[in-house]
Amino acid sequence: MESRHHKTSQRRKRRCLNLFGIILLIFSLCRGATVSEAKISKYDPLVKKHARRYGFDWRLISAQIYAESSFRSDVVSYAGAVGLMQIMPSTAKWLGVDPKLLTKPEVSISLGCYYDWRLYSALKDTDTERNRLAITLASYNCGPGRMRRARRKSSNGSWAQVKPYLPKETQHYVPKIFSKYAEYKKITLRSERMEASEWRRSEAKPRAADDAPPRGRKGWSGRITPVSIPRARKSVSTSALGHTSQDKEFRASA
Repeated sequence: MESRHHKTSQRRKRRCLNLFGIILLIFSLCRGATVSEAKISKYDPLVKKHARRYGFDWRLISAQIYAESSFRSDVVSYAGAVGLMQIMPSTAKWLGVDPKLLTKPEVSISLGCYYDWRLYSALKDTDTERNRLAITLASYNCGPGRMRRARRKSSNGSWAQVKPYLPKETQHYVPKIFSKYAEYKKITLRSERMEASEWRRSEAKPRAADDAPPRGRKGWSGRITPVSIPRARKSVSTSALGHTSQDKEFRASA
């Protein structure tokens, strides 16, 4: 009897150990998938490609796309803005791009990143990187002309001082992006470290400080293919963190 009881007890222990091992395996597999395969949207490869081209953190651009269109490439706003980055047809025409192509994800993302870069590059009098990014995003939303007027009314031109002079939509737009950006950084932290390590191994070099992108008379190459989009030469730091209407004032800001 004792021998039979002992064998039964051993079998139970083995079953418990096997079950515990299976649970550990499932947990490790799930954790590995969450970390190594963490992604924000199906557009991640395109966002990474064009965000890196203009020196932005791809997760910040993803957060902006979420705020603009919730990753819907065919959405059209009440104001007429189109695509993932909600670009106005008039802005696309000014840049030499057929507005009919704005529903194409790569065209929208590349054009939106270029516009972000132009706005960011024009802001050289801000005191902190966070202020510069906040004002860049706000300008994307409300237009650079309105932003210039708001900054003239403020005491020092910082985001906190400028915010009360901007539309309610813009006041909520910037915090929404920063909040989503922080969320995206958390879920992609380890995979981003792995990617950064691979990028360093591939001898990727940072952008030079103040070189202007090659461009045509209108500030854009005039071609529609993604390879024709000007390359930025200025890195944007987002370590400090960081329409839908782009109006005709974009022309004046060039």
